[in-house]
Amino acid sequence: MSLTPGALRRLRAWSRMGAPRSRAVWSGLLGITAAAAAALLAGGPTTGCSVGDQFCPGNFNPNPLSGKDEGCPYGDVGGPKLPVTNCFEDNRLLQKPAECNVHWKDVHAMLIDTARGQCTNGGCHGQGSTSASLEVDLDETKAWDALTAYSIEARGGAYINNGPDENTRRQSWFVCNLRGILSGGSPMPKPNGLATAADRELLQNWFACWVEDPTGFGPGTGNYGGGGGTPGEGGAGGAGGAGGADGSM
Repeated sequence: MSLTPGALRRLRAWSRMGAPRSRAVWSGLLGITAAAAAALLAGGPTTGCSVGDQFCPGNFNPNPLSGKDEGCPYGDVGGPKLPVTNCFEDNRLLQKPAECNVHWKDVHAMLIDTARGQCTNGGCHGQGSTSASLEVDLDETKAWDALTAYSIEARGGAYINNGPDENTRRQSWFVCNLRGILSGGSPMPKPNGLATAADRELLQNWFACWVEDPTGFGPGTGNYGGGGGTPGEGGAGGAGGAGGADGSM
């Protein structure tokens, strides 16, 4: 047996008002049989669903732009569900900045910063760490090697997928993990990923540019400062002063 949304609302309203629970009264109000009214009052089942909105049709799909139907406020059978996607299916992560100027060295510097990425902090992924079998080295190339070798199949594979083509490289979950996005697993750094919008933007800008041009934005790239010139020779020491005559003060 099922009720119309209108009948359900009347039932709930009368129940809250402490209305008399006469079977005849309820059956008259709701337009149902006395036996059905008795089942309702006894808390008996009304439909076969056990979760979600009991009075939604099985194919109910509320329009998120206009709001849920008044008579079906909790959505389809089964209740609300989180979207399940792989990190690399989120095209927002591939929106390139107006200018690509973030290199791996910049990302690495952020990762090992004790107040930003916090990877090398105690109990995390510093030298000698066994946390998740991943160690983030202070050397950018060694850190790169470790992060590209790290993989969890349930998350889609490689943390940073240093593959041979753009489509393969985008199948990384590194950015989602550090941005605290659902498909990136347990956010790093704890509890919610990178704390500042500036660091999240830096990470995403690097990734979008690196995916297209790994040789231009990977390890060993970027401005490391001009090489120092050949050190000049020190000036010749001044000649010592002439010694005073014997017996002088």
